[in-house]
Amino acid sequence: MPAEVDLSLVVEGGYTRAGGYTQAMRLLARRDRPTAIIGANNMTGLAALQVMQEMGFRCPDDVSLAMVEDVPWSSVITPRVTTVVQDAQKLGKLAATAPAGKNHLRGPRAAARHHPDADICAR
Repeated sequence: MPAEVDLSLVVEGGYTRAGGYTQAMRLLARRDRPTAIIGANNMTGLAALQVMQEMGFRCPDDVSLAMVEDVPWSSVITPRVTTVVQDAQKLGKLAATAPAGKNHLRGPRAAARHHPDADICAR
């Protein structure tokens, strides 16, 4: 049985570093702050790491971090960041075959409907 998701912890940062920074700051300032953050791409993940460092949190001791998008530098930064590796060609095909004008791949519940194969690169 899948775990329940607290949708108040699912935020959108517009896939930008600035948006990721704002949302990570908001999440980590909560009284019931999350124990982990998953950045939707490398820029939001990097922004979350920056916020953690600025707020004095140790990653991964205080807050764990993962990001969706494996980039070469993710294995050389400290701490090393776990990434979700996806097949770009499969994602492109999914996007290309999606009905035009339908925004069915957006929002926090989209992953439940469309989940192309992915691998975890734990570091």
